[in-house]
Amino acid sequence: MILYSKMFSKKTYLIILALILTSPALAKDIPPGASAPAGISTPNPAIAPLTSRWNREYRAISRFYPAAAITEAEFTDIFGKSLGLLDEDSRLRLKYEKTSLSGTHKLYTQTFKNIPVKNAGLLINLRPDGTIISVFNNLFPIENLDVSPTLSLAESRVIAFTGIDPNTLRAPASGGLFIAVIEGEPRLIYEWRIPASNPYGDWSIYIDARTGEELSRMDLRKFSVTGAGQVFIPDPKTAIESDTLQDEGDSNAAIPDECYSVVDLLEIDDPVAWIYVLSGPYANTEPTTNRAEETSPDFFYLRQDDRFEEVMVYYHLDTYQRYIQSLGFDDIMNFSQPCNVNGTPDDNSWFSPMTGIITFGSGGVDDAEDADVIIHEYGHAIQWDIIPNWSGGHTGAMGEGFGDYIAGTYSLVINPDFHSEWVFTWDGHNQFWAGRWLNMPYHYPENAGGEIHDSGQLWSAGLIDVWYDIPDVEIWDKLVFQHHYYLANGATMEDAANAILLSDIEINYGDYRQIIIENFAERGFIDPYYLLPIIEHDPLPDTEDTLQVEFPIITHITSEQPLDTASLLLYWGIDGEISDTLALEPAGTDTCTAVIPGPFDQQTVNYFLTAADIYGGYTTLPADAPAELFTFYVGPDTALPEITVLDTLPNTVFYYGTDVVIITASDNIGLSSVKFHHRQSGQPYQWLEMTPLEGDTFNASAFWNNLSLGNHLYYYFSAQDSSSNLNTAVTPEYSFEVMTSALFDDFENDLSQWEIDGSWGLQNSRCFSPANALNDRPETGYPSSPQMTITLAQPWTPAGLADLHLEYWTQYFFLPQNDTGFVEINTGNGWLPQDTLVGVTAEWENRVIDLDAFLYEDSLLVRFRTTADTTFASPTLGWYIDDITLSVEPMVGFAESGVEPSISSFTIENITPNPGNSNFTITFHLPQTGMVNASVFNIIGQRLEIIHQGYLPSGINQIRWAGKYPSGIYFTQIEYCGERRIAKILLLK
Repeated sequence: MILYSKMFSKKTYLIILALILTSPALAKDIPPGASAPAGISTPNPAIAPLTSRWNREYRAISRFYPAAAITEAEFTDIFGKSLGLLDEDSRLRLKYEKTSLSGTHKLYTQTFKNIPVKNAGLLINLRPDGTIISVFNNLFPIENLDVSPTLSLAESRVIAFTGIDPNTLRAPASGGLFIAVIEGEPRLIYEWRIPASNPYGDWSIYIDARTGEELSRMDLRKFSVTGAGQVFIPDPKTAIESDTLQDEGDSNAAIPDECYSVVDLLEIDDPVAWIYVLSGPYANTEPTTNRAEETSPDFFYLRQDDRFEEVMVYYHLDTYQRYIQSLGFDDIMNFSQPCNVNGTPDDNSWFSPMTGIITFGSGGVDDAEDADVIIHEYGHAIQWDIIPNWSGGHTGAMGEGFGDYIAGTYSLVINPDFHSEWVFTWDGHNQFWAGRWLNMPYHYPENAGGEIHDSGQLWSAGLIDVWYDIPDVEIWDKLVFQHHYYLANGATMEDAANAILLSDIEINYGDYRQIIIENFAERGFIDPYYLLPIIEHDPLPDTEDTLQVEFPIITHITSEQPLDTASLLLYWGIDGEISDTLALEPAGTDTCTAVIPGPFDQQTVNYFLTAADIYGGYTTLPADAPAELFTFYVGPDTALPEITVLDTLPNTVFYYGTDVVIITASDNIGLSSVKFHHRQSGQPYQWLEMTPLEGDTFNASAFWNNLSLGNHLYYYFSAQDSSSNLNTAVTPEYSFEVMTSALFDDFENDLSQWEIDGSWGLQNSRCFSPANALNDRPETGYPSSPQMTITLAQPWTPAGLADLHLEYWTQYFFLPQNDTGFVEINTGNGWLPQDTLVGVTAEWENRVIDLDAFLYEDSLLVRFRTTADTTFASPTLGWYIDDITLSVEPMVGFAESGVEPSISSFTIENITPNPGNSNFTITFHLPQTGMVNASVFNIIGQRLEIIHQGYLPSGINQIRWAGKYPSGIYFTQIEYCGERRIAKILLLK
């Protein structure tokens, strides 16, 4: 089946994780149930099913269809006993309940034996009618953990304060007993939270409650950038569209008057003792040292005055909070945000989750001179307000990316034409630091796991992509804010992208689903295959039937979301035009059909298919329709089949042999025959039908025998179609030559001549001749098994050769006493080592193996073998092999029957009868008495029988062969005094 589809995105459903609610309100501790059963996946179940699986080392993840009308109580009745991953000691406790545009969001935290588990919980998202939208699980399975501390809280405090001056606390320190999952294992810990000034930080310190070991020490402050900023609208560079402005030490003279804007400062608090300060419903500068105080509500300063940055912080935070509320959110940061303006001399700013304060630095450009810095830091506070303890997964990078996005779009709305790709236009992109970008060419997941500020540019780029494409950016911002309510700790960018798609369905009827899917799929956040309708269809082939009146189009259409039946259409026309539309009618489960009416004569019919879901997710087949169309031709066929020769036969040193030729052949009507034509020097062409393999691939075995030095095997291919014209395509003629030296394999194409056991493969980092060489560990860095082999697929036939040498180039990097490389030969009686390699050679080395001892064998197989001690898994480069060459000397005195006798030489005089049907007499001459071995071989070089073995006198001798074999070409070989003679026998029954 051919599958075409315009695909843009990934599974729209949020991760629903398998530990579950046990009462509608979940107001009490909740014991979980048993392990979840495997569920099924259907787009419109009557009761939404669950599917459970383990993921991310320890988390159980299920998917729950978000549109199902099921309440918490119903959900509990159906699934409560069968779901859950924790033992009976675990409980869930309601931590908070929030409301958003889509409904209510309840977060339950996990405890084990009444001890809270850090960052573990279950988020349930409910519609206003009480039905479930989704569940996000971050619960940890805990078994048999000893929860009796051997260390007291006071003792742990002493350890936690190591290196921290207790006299510099910015707020009281707090400590408590918890369970934390560290490197996948639960540990009983004391956590101390210390907001200190020396060293400065919101320190979260984990102390093992049983051993006293310090397990971690983290600064929880939410930092922004390492630059600075100035408060203008949005910054002085953008205000006058000039890249020439410089900070010049916070000088007033550096900034023209036109960079300043006079604004209204809304809802400043009433004065106290006739003094106004910058405090209001959404922002205040109370933590600021020497904060601005005025006897009137007017605050006019130039940038050199630190109070100028206070005005800008107040104005921009107040303005942005009012924008958030205009979108319909009245529960996001709906309070006065405290800010410490110029609170550190560092070139940095941060949000402190412990104190709730945003601190702006004065290093470089004063951070609060740039609205991008102010809004970015507000972004950290926003996420922490919606999702307390926002951590794990990609939350760090998404925090930076979200802050960059809201900061960047805040400035873009003000001036879309000046450095629209920049964030921190004034604070960064200067001599102090490089700033950040909204258009980085990053892709998920490869760019998601780096340093969080850098990886954050992936998330901001994905959000800004949609911002540029979407018709209503305010609705897009609604979706961006809303999706946070569907996430909890440990969320990834993939989770967040699916949460945004869910937000679009829940609060925007899925109107922007197609745009979001297209952009998110391009960034790699989602897989569009599972999000848009999928159309499967086998295109109609060409036909010569000009009387056919119906051309049925059969499709298979599936969708994660309910389909819009009116969108299931077939568009068609003739000779490049699309002129008619037909509805695709249901014809069974997921099957739809339509019929293009005929007849046609010497015409090309074009068509394409469409399908959409009820939320606007739209698919065409072919993917780029109508620019790309399906076509079929009706009428007499004149098109030739198409043949592609995948590989030609190389020159050889063997007089007898076999090899495989492979081609692809196809035709618009169909093929009636595919042939391989071949001949040896001086002989007419013969042909054989090629064997069909998978798809359009065919192969055949090429045999040659009794060739001599300088002879060729010539060959070509033909393909005939099944049309009334029997159109036939023929390839050019190819050939190979028998030579005294031939390159057997240079590893430039593939390894089809070999059979592989282990991790052998091609690589291009080291090679003797460009561009590839063979290597025993091209990807693993160490052998995947104790023994790895690569063996010749077709044996060599040395009949008629006087000597045979195998030559190859190699580098090897073997661990002493651990690795060994072998070159081995097998003639049917087991593998015999011919070359052994140990140690290291950093230069390419030419090695030659003499195979003369095997010239009298029927066939030879060669293999390269690595042995290794896999328990000593230190990465090594391994064994490199390139340019395998064979060289020979042809046997002198080779004679066919009918050669004139020479009394002084060893010759075969004649064979009678030849041709014949049995009882052949082989006459030959020996110069002197000696040992004679005589054998008969078939055409592919296999020894059939030994017809003589023993001493014979000088002169004319005769040996008889019964010839009890099928008709065909055979060869007799007589060995005498280290020489061989070969003659052909034609057996006809």
